[in-house]
Amino acid sequence: MTKWRIINDPSAIYEALMTHKGAMDVKYKCPKCDKDRAVTWLFPDGVMEFTDKCCNMTVRLDPEEGEEE
Repeated sequence: MTKWRIINDPSAIYEALMTHKGAMDVKYKCPKCDKDRAVTWLFPDGVMEFTDKCCNMTVRLDPEEGEEE
């Protein structure tokens, strides 16, 4: 699992109107070189897994592993 942190959550102000969160920008560290990275997480209520272009490493973002700023 990759630790992540919210950097922009445009749905936060409309949270009471939504049953599921919308897309949000999150930052994380590259699993290999520890460089700061960012991505838009389209469905943050579910796990997102992708290959980061920084070092071609798999990144797995889990809703349970992150934190809000």
